[in-house]
Amino acid sequence: MKTFKPNLNTQDPEFRLKNKRQQYHKLLLSLGEEKYKSVIIEGTFPGKESTMQLTESQLDTLIFEAERRMGNRGQEVKHRPLAPDNNPEEYQIKQLRNKCLQVLAERGIKSTPKDWQPVNKELEAPRYQWILTDEQRAQGMINKRGIGTFNTVESLRKLFYQLCAIRDNQKVISTKVTDKAKQN
Repeated sequence: MKTFKPNLNTQDPEFRLKNKRQQYHKLLLSLGEEKYKSVIIEGTFPGKESTMQLTESQLDTLIFEAERRMGNRGQEVKHRPLAPDNNPEEYQIKQLRNKCLQVLAERGIKSTPKDWQPVNKELEAPRYQWILTDEQRAQGMINKRGIGTFNTVESLRKLFYQLCAIRDNQKVISTKVTDKAKQN
């Protein structure tokens, strides 16, 4: 006895319409045009103000036009990353944090999305407490927030150079130890 798989193109028409409305909305979000949705719809189809009033072919027209504006017709729509033009300082902070985490990872201090404990423990060391004010250090406070405390370009740049120096010193020490071990 043969069984046939249902054809994927025979979906419920309401289900197809719902998916196309969602696709169009995602395109508008990616383009940053979601607030102009009703204006675009009315300009394209006079008398219509919502995607709920449109037919499938009308939705196809809107999707086609949005994909054309997007410049990547037929490709999956992805959110655009934060561009340096939008907020250069925030972009630079993210880059510096990433570089600091890379240097820590080179030293074997790695974090996971759910466990920042190794990074936080390292940044609790006395050599990184310069981030605190004199008053906070006098009170005996310790940086418990990890890399989040370093929230300016200047402090992250200083931390990056400090971490690089520590990494490089550890490499020099380990090569000296291995050289002496080879000599013995």
